[in-house]
Amino acid sequence: MALKLHNRSGPSEAAIALASKLAVAPQVAADVQAMRDAYEVDFTIRAKRALACHAVITKNESINGRDCLIVEPADGEIDRTGLYLFGGGYVAGQPFFELPILAPLVVQTRARIVVPAYPLAPEAPYPAAFEHVCAVYQACINPTMFLAGESAGGGLALALAQHAVRQKGALPAAMALFSPWVDLSAPAAAVEDPTLSEDFLNMAARAYAGGIDLWAAGLSPLQGVMAGLPPTILSTGTRDKLRNGVVALHQKLSAAGGEVEIHDWQGLWHVFEFYDELPESMQSVTGIARFLTRHQRQK
Repeated sequence: MALKLHNRSGPSEAAIALASKLAVAPQVAADVQAMRDAYEVDFTIRAKRALACHAVITKNESINGRDCLIVEPADGEIDRTGLYLFGGGYVAGQPFFELPILAPLVVQTRARIVVPAYPLAPEAPYPAAFEHVCAVYQACINPTMFLAGESAGGGLALALAQHAVRQKGALPAAMALFSPWVDLSAPAAAVEDPTLSEDFLNMAARAYAGGIDLWAAGLSPLQGVMAGLPPTILSTGTRDKLRNGVVALHQKLSAAGGEVEIHDWQGLWHVFEFYDELPESMQSVTGIARFLTRHQRQK
């Protein structure tokens, strides 16, 4: 399938202005605690705003002995289940910070979305996060479920689906990956991403691997099985540091005969969907929600 820009006219004025603002902001050092502190400041504000803008409710649950955040429609009208894996390079982040994406996705898919609070590296290197989400997956999988994730969570989601294929287990109805990190061994794209640096990616990859070869399929699912995966939608942008891996994944899924769609946004960066001030953010989430709804199996 040919790769086409999703917004041929280029980024909006709001995106151009925000990219300039982000680019001149102080850069977060390639340090785990610095990254966690930066996430806490910015994404807490954005998550609270998402809760105020969208009719969803949240609660904490233990599923198969693992802590999870549950996000669902406030009116209780639920059509399906979603399993969503948060990003942050495997070293930062938490389920609550995903609400700028989760809240509109819940409203538009009418899904009860489960977000496992998987453990972070370097305190808990691979395979701790994978084992955590695998346990939740096994408890949640059903014919209506979709699987989704962003950045590191997108790579983890792909690894999880590949594991299900290898084990001949049940698969989700569809999969959505926002700027997934699918190859920890590859150099970052040579683009100016205002939110993500190669230094951080290198540090996070080493921390998550804990001494394991970064080429291993469990760490870099771009090297894993592609045949038999569910219909998949990918989101990236021409300024996304991880775009090379996303494009390569699109090519591999296509070559394996899979149903795959890619939204490549001109002038936009890594997981730009977090920034609700951008018109492209809601446009992207809406397109992904439509894809997931279109591939919903019957209960």
